[in-house]
Amino acid sequence: MIETASTALVLPRSLHRRITGHARSTWPREAVGLVGGVAAGVAQEVIALTNLATGSGRFFADPYEQFCALRRFEAEGLQPLAIYHSHPAGALEPSALDVDHGRRWQCLHLIVAVGRPDLPDGTCRAFHIAEDGAVHPARVLIADG
Repeated sequence: MIETASTALVLPRSLHRRITGHARSTWPREAVGLVGGVAAGVAQEVIALTNLATGSGRFFADPYEQFCALRRFEAEGLQPLAIYHSHPAGALEPSALDVDHGRRWQCLHLIVAVGRPDLPDGTCRAFHIAEDGAVHPARVLIADG
């Protein structure tokens, strides 16, 4: 399990664009990746991961890529701040499957919308999913940089 004390994510605009670009490139499948940064919740790196899940509406990050990403964060002195994934044409709330899997990761969970006519691509929300499955909203600040 990955732990972080942050209840908010400061995401530089350049990293937000990378996440949104990744989500667009995998549409209509879900994108998945990790956000690393400092304990105060300031993101400094985004690593896109391969989604091994078949079909749309779910993700399963490549375990080896995930392992390598976490090792890279550790080598760079970064903490995993969030797991991001997209909901192509879907809600910005975590699904029941997201909650079930998210309980194992005590970092933030960032959901990014793409392909929704009512929202600009890249609209996102973050959540903390407690071990008991309770979902708590977290703040996301898209910052210059």
